[in-house]
Amino acid sequence: MLVNPGVTAEAISFLVTNWPQWKKDYYLHTLIVIIPYGGKYKVDEEKAVNEAIRSGIIIVAASGWGGLGIAFPAKLDAVISVGAVQCNGTLAPFSPKGRELDCVSHGLLKVERDFIFGTGISTIEIATDLALLFQHFSCTQSQLLPHIGTFVVRELFES
Repeated sequence: MLVNPGVTAEAISFLVTNWPQWKKDYYLHTLIVIIPYGGKYKVDEEKAVNEAIRSGIIIVAASGWGGLGIAFPAKLDAVISVGAVQCNGTLAPFSPKGRELDCVSHGLLKVERDFIFGTGISTIEIATDLALLFQHFSCTQSQLLPHIGTFVVRELFES
């Protein structure tokens, strides 16, 4: 599920409330929430994100924009924080770097004749990759998530 700015806490709380029933009704194993933006710290969002993680929901969040460090909520420990790389594999100039960055993906998307870029694009790609890995390997979150670090060598992106 893609969460929009301004309604993050409410949307995540809705998911936490309904997730147990959806697992039963639809035989679901994994719910991945994409937060394709970073921003300022908000107490209600942190509470909602932590509740989601305790409920077994995976949160994948964009690391933010520029050299200001990893943005909230991507900087929370249990959130998978995503940065962006350029086509040549180097960290994109708009992508934050540091130890809190969990993985990276291409931060550029061509839509007709225009390009959209940012860590939000990378976040969507990583969440999609995770969903495909869960499906392909028929594994649980606890089996796959410890290996997320193998997708990127953190030391390359330390500040």
